[in-house]
Amino acid sequence: MASALDGRDRVQPAATDELLIRLLDVDEGFLHGCDRPAVLDAAMAHPDPRVRSTLADTFRPKLTSNQWIHLIRAEPSPERSVLWAERACARGAALPEDLYDDLLTGPSRAQAAQLPGLPARHLPGLASDADPLVRAAACARWEDLAGALRERLLADTDNMVRTAALLAHHTGTPMPREVFAALPDPQRALEQCSLAPELEAELVRDTDADVRRTLAANPALSAHGVAVLAQDPHDDVRSEVALRPDLTEEQRAAVRHDFDLTLMSHTLPWVEDLHGDADAMRRLAVSSHPLIRRSVARAPHLPPDVVARLAQDEDRVVRLFLAESCEDAPADMLLEVWRWWDGSFSHPDRPRSHPNFPQAGLLSHATDPSGRMRRLALDDPE
Repeated sequence: MASALDGRDRVQPAATDELLIRLLDVDEGFLHGCDRPAVLDAAMAHPDPRVRSTLADTFRPKLTSNQWIHLIRAEPSPERSVLWAERACARGAALPEDLYDDLLTGPSRAQAAQLPGLPARHLPGLASDADPLVRAAACARWEDLAGALRERLLADTDNMVRTAALLAHHTGTPMPREVFAALPDPQRALEQCSLAPELEAELVRDTDADVRRTLAANPALSAHGVAVLAQDPHDDVRSEVALRPDLTEEQRAAVRHDFDLTLMSHTLPWVEDLHGDADAMRRLAVSSHPLIRRSVARAPHLPPDVVARLAQDEDRVVRLFLAESCEDAPADMLLEVWRWWDGSFSHPDRPRSHPNFPQAGLLSHATDPSGRMRRLALDDPE
């Protein structure tokens, strides 16, 4: 049965659906690269929670909204149902309102109350819930709450709820020094709150570099505060400033920072949010910061001029991410990436399985000094 897989747990094209379904009882690892509908359906209905978990624990396979819904509804564990719903929302799946109804009526109501896609009609009930964990979760949707509900949460009898409401309130309303000083833990205020000018002026020059580094990523930081931290003596602080979405690329290039090209990198959420904006992708594709260019390369589709630029990027991780994620990656770059990369855990079959990977003329590699390149000759249709 193991012959259904290659040496890296990839599905052999000749393996039948029936064989792969039987393999689920032996080793479910191949699901990370499997896109067979019948096999995925069998995995979703499998009695072993480990098999079902594999579907939700990875970005591959890419489940449809309907598949996510089926997986969540069929999950007997309330905790895992909510967890799968969180994963589905993070993957962009659209969940129906009645599914949220079911999750909120279960024993994991407090966790379900934190789901970002909850319909607004649930918020009044959540803000008035007997469980303080649920009321605190409702504060995350502050802008969607009616004024009377906000006032009630700010005056809540539970300290955790009051703090959550206070932090939510001050994302838009500057927090004065006395309120900041009374917080049990200032970390979240430093991360997300708008601060009164005199308080911010003190904090951007705080003696604790950790305070300044946290503040450097705060989206509510004023332009003056950003300018001060851009000149901070600590590189970690300046590095946070360099990744702010509110900088122009000229401002970003002026911030001195160190970026280790060898470290594992992640896609910046604010760049990912702009993946559908062609003008933004053009602007960010020429950024001085490699992590921003890497994040652009993760877009599923990009304008031709952006693809052409990134395909020649000096940072080879940019080219790798383009090969893994972008359906518009050019054939010559995919072939170049194959010379030094043959797949990761999250993208086990890229770049070789990319639809643009060259097929014709592969026999020319039959005498290449690299064994990796010689293997390509076996794929030549001639």
